[in-house]
Amino acid sequence: MEIKGMHEIDLIGSDTFYNVLFNSTYDFEYPAHWHCAIEVVYVKKGCWRIDAGSRAYALGEKDIIIIPPGTIHSFPLQKQDGLRLFLHFDLIKLNMVKSCLKTMAPHSTQVIIPDNKIHKSLEKIIENIFDELTQKNEFYELAIQSKLLDFLVVLSRTACNAKNQNSPFERKGSLNKINKAIEYIQINFKNKISLEDTAKWTGFSKYHLSKMFKETTGSTFHTFLSDYRVNKAISAISSSNITITQAALDSGFNSITTFNRVFKKLKGCSPKEFMIKKGI
Repeated sequence: MEIKGMHEIDLIGSDTFYNVLFNSTYDFEYPAHWHCAIEVVYVKKGCWRIDAGSRAYALGEKDIIIIPPGTIHSFPLQKQDGLRLFLHFDLIKLNMVKSCLKTMAPHSTQVIIPDNKIHKSLEKIIENIFDELTQKNEFYELAIQSKLLDFLVVLSRTACNAKNQNSPFERKGSLNKINKAIEYIQINFKNKISLEDTAKWTGFSKYHLSKMFKETTGSTFHTFLSDYRVNKAISAISSSNITITQAALDSGFNSITTFNRVFKKLKGCSPKEFMIKKGI
């Protein structure tokens, strides 16, 4: 798997339409990204937080979250035990007609808690997938494919999609465009970057880029840039012996004063307090 801009590519192999992953990492963290697959996360043990779109979702044990294709989401650092099951499946690779795809794919992020009427059906399918993966009996891969299709049928039959929202497959076009702006930030974050320069790079007007950036990422262009630079500085301090001042300047801030002010606004504390709290 590789993230280009924010687009996660090669998530699913070329010879299949799905992948299934377990995760029990104590301090798991994964940056903001999007992909063309539907993502389902089942919290088998413990609790967890997922940021998707412009919202944060607190998941309890047995909760299920379904993230549509093209939705920007991330897994912020959480130091806690647990077991989560990730399902990714790409409807396009199933060779279904587009009208069917629009019906089956969820249009917005959904959290399905145990009280929900379809939770029991979905959980049973997920638990069966879990059993197939752990036991690996003969033809278990075929069994998993069949169960994933059952999962999609349950979703489509609930008819819980909002009819007035854009299809997740239509959102992909906007994401590909905004991806170019994010790549520009990733290449040039150490230098002076303006909305105007980024818009010129992507071929949009600054007004159109600003509007599209907010709609797609949930952040303004300048907030996203500042957050990216702050996280780069934190990463540099964590992996080397450089000072906070040097990390700030290397990450594109023109002074330590500006860095401290932006850092506190984004993280809620000073850089030094943050480093002590995180044990850096």
